[in-house]
Amino acid sequence: MLGRLAVDSEHQRKGYGDLLVADALKRSLALSKQLASFAVVVDAISQGAAIFYQRHGFIEFLDDPLKLYVTVKTIEKSI
Repeated sequence: MLGRLAVDSEHQRKGYGDLLVADALKRSLALSKQLASFAVVVDAISQGAAIFYQRHGFIEFLDDPLKLYVTVKTIEKSI
């Protein structure tokens, strides 16, 4: 499943991005029961965005610091 997560620049730094990520991860966890998925992967648009995702438990791919993942097992532990 592909999707995009973004907050308009006028509304950034108000916690909306955190809420969107939390919702997306909860939905991904629920879907993983039906789809047998292992992880959620994101392509960050910048280093700042990558840092944002890291604060939510995402880990950088070794060969691309703007591509990150979080395992379903990690999501289960955090929710």
